[in-house]
Amino acid sequence: MGDVNYFGTRDHYMFITYKDMIKLTYPVLLYDLVREYYDELKDLLELDKIKDFDIYNLERISVERLDINPLKYIKKPECSDETCDLLLKAFNEEMTHMYTHSRFSEFGSKLNTILPQERIKEFYIYVEEPAEQVIIDCSVYFKEFEHKIKYLTGDFINAVMCVPNKPTCYVLNDINYVHQLIEHKLIGYTEILIGELGCNYELDEDLGLKLKGLDENIIKDNVFKIGVTPVVTLRNEHFTQLDRSEFD
Repeated sequence: MGDVNYFGTRDHYMFITYKDMIKLTYPVLLYDLVREYYDELKDLLELDKIKDFDIYNLERISVERLDINPLKYIKKPECSDETCDLLLKAFNEEMTHMYTHSRFSEFGSKLNTILPQERIKEFYIYVEEPAEQVIIDCSVYFKEFEHKIKYLTGDFINAVMCVPNKPTCYVLNDINYVHQLIEHKLIGYTEILIGELGCNYELDEDLGLKLKGLDENIIKDNVFKIGVTPVVTLRNEHFTQLDRSEFD
């Protein structure tokens, strides 16, 4: 298996997904869809069920969502997954204000204490679509650490492979990224934190929750550490509109 002490004795090159793990962009996206695109989308998405939701309740359903694409959680049966993917891509590129208007996630709110640490040598911020607005947003909050930060876009594996130093630590919103790292043999001796989102879990044989597609043997054979981290700490204000959030 190798020297497990290696994990704690090195410099870190941290790779983090901007969405969910730095900023809570999707609650803002859903909020604006109801107010700006209701007529265009009401036949495709269950917007009536969230039209009275405030940002806190939208944060909750974003955490509960069963697919990484939040639109699939509220889609109507006649709306295909492919349509949801196309819509999300379009809105991610068009609704750039959602980046600056969104709140920090639990992990994102701690970055000003993480980035100054001497062992954090480089910090890779990843977003699939063009990163101009993400760069603008992050430069406001992390300007003094710009010498450490690099922005990555496009295909996930290509982004991982293009950096000069192999990431030692990942903070990810999507468990499927972990499986891609395993498939491409890029996961060895890394430490991973996965966001606590409904889409990252499945039921085990005892009907308990487990990370999708992972077990102790996979982790041991591929020599990596993995844990979970909350995206949002849910409080009373996140549960004020439960009666309207029954999604199939």
